[in-house]
Amino acid sequence: MRLAIIPEGPLAYDGKNYFFTNGGGYYIERIATHFDQVTVIGHAFKMGDTYFHSMSEYAFNSENIDFVEMPLKKGFFGKLWQLVLSTKTILKHFKDIDCFYLFMPGYPAAIASILCRMTGKPYMLYLAADWEESADILFPLKESKNSFLRSVFARLVAWFQSQAVRGARVTLTAGRRLQEKFYEYGRPVVETIPRLNWPAFKLYKRDNTCENDVITLLFVGYLLKRKGADYFIEAVKNLNGRGYNVRGVILGSGDQEKVLRQKVEDEGLSQVIDMKGHIANGDQVIQEYRNADIFVLPTLGGEGFPRVLYEALSQSLPIVTTNVCGIPRKLIPNELGLFAPPGDLEALSNQIERLIKDSSLRQKLINNGLSFMQNLKGQSDGGQQVANLYYEHVEGQVANDDTNKRAA
Repeated sequence: MRLAIIPEGPLAYDGKNYFFTNGGGYYIERIATHFDQVTVIGHAFKMGDTYFHSMSEYAFNSENIDFVEMPLKKGFFGKLWQLVLSTKTILKHFKDIDCFYLFMPGYPAAIASILCRMTGKPYMLYLAADWEESADILFPLKESKNSFLRSVFARLVAWFQSQAVRGARVTLTAGRRLQEKFYEYGRPVVETIPRLNWPAFKLYKRDNTCENDVITLLFVGYLLKRKGADYFIEAVKNLNGRGYNVRGVILGSGDQEKVLRQKVEDEGLSQVIDMKGHIANGDQVIQEYRNADIFVLPTLGGEGFPRVLYEALSQSLPIVTTNVCGIPRKLIPNELGLFAPPGDLEALSNQIERLIKDSSLRQKLINNGLSFMQNLKGQSDGGQQVANLYYEHVEGQVANDDTNKRAA
């Protein structure tokens, strides 16, 4: 049985080997233990590309995983040509695949889902975020302020997402909110086990934070506009203006890195903001979590449940984030984290200040978060979950269809 996986983001390729994010790579390898052959079809960053190091955390080593690379192009017309070439690549290998596992949002997976529905080839779907809610972020003409075009695009992606779910044999969602949204379609919808590298995941217990003279706030993530790192910087500035001795640490790289570094320099924040760039997942990243007092993720949306929130919980770090997408459904407000509306700097600063001042609240969030992660680690085999769903909803259904045809 040959399964093709089209992930939601590019891999990394150093000229010899393919890599992926720590959690994503481990997840694919766990899936591969249950299939004869797994083919990963995706774009790939090369050495020197902005996101190469971010996507090269996990080296694949399973012998039954092979890779089909699609080209990456730049610019608006380059992206259109990229869609054409990606479609040709998927079509070239389409007949050799027994089933697809498609990760969305992502245009290659969207193309594959259309081809599967046209031909009747089975596919499973993974929804990392709600396309409808993320439409403004995903809108391809970023500079356009035409509300009509944006409205049409939002309706289009909402319709397309609903069709993709209706055509899938089973849909896995990153968070319960998406699961509940798609129940109404009458198709199997399951909340996924988080894609984390559990063997490398070390839980760390501490009683409290914010007990030193300097309070360290931590941001970890890709430096994209939608991740809200600029609000993190402004919150650090705001809290220092309120008289708190706060410093901010930013781990990550991306399109906004140069802009953010310039912002820190222009506003004279170099003494209180430390932009460390990308650090590969490992002991050094874990130590950054353990050195911090509060984890802050002012994301504007466009994701399911960010992996970094799991990481912060696992290291006994109280969290302040935004109430977007599926985050509030899993990160229970005032029990596992504090929330601010996206883009609201004053509310974000107030919630961080609330944690700084309230020791008992910090302790509650820390203890609840660690218990949450301990329970989650006990049911951590996402590869087994995918295999079980495949045999129940794909192979079993194919067998039933064949039996019915013979009976007819």
